[in-house]
Amino acid sequence: VNLVGYNVDELINHNFIEIISPEHRAKSIDIHLRRIKGELVETDLEIDLLHKDGKTRIPVIVSSTLTEFEGRPAVVGTAKDISERIRAEQDIRAAHKKLEEINHTLESTIEMRTNQLTEANTQLIKLQKENLQSQFEMLKQQVNPHFLFNTLDSINWRAKLAGDSV
Repeated sequence: VNLVGYNVDELINHNFIEIISPEHRAKSIDIHLRRIKGELVETDLEIDLLHKDGKTRIPVIVSSTLTEFEGRPAVVGTAKDISERIRAEQDIRAAHKKLEEINHTLESTIEMRTNQLTEANTQLIKLQKENLQSQFEMLKQQVNPHFLFNTLDSINWRAKLAGDSV
């Protein structure tokens, strides 16, 4: 009564299948017919009920069992509104999707930064190599006999100017 907007008298005279949303009717009828045949079927079924306005859908879990009423098989059941649970599940799915997007963004950023660091490290190594090569060339020049002779000759020339002899 509270979920679907009918009063008690309206529901008593109403065929319950008409309150079930059209997309769930076939499954509900199938379960009902199998139950009447004596088959073991699920007792809890998630469906949408239609409000009296014919448009509003209320997600529920219907728990039902087979009984007998006035000599005929009847189903007695209860419907529990699961709107809050459905909303919570949707919120969880949305949060999960958002976390996946954040994770993807982080992975992309990490990959980009790693590539930048690798490039910077490569440049640094190249510069260090060039620096070492330059230092090596300077050392080679200092040990070069011609350079050494010129250096000694320059020292000797300065010494002569100063009046000393080397």
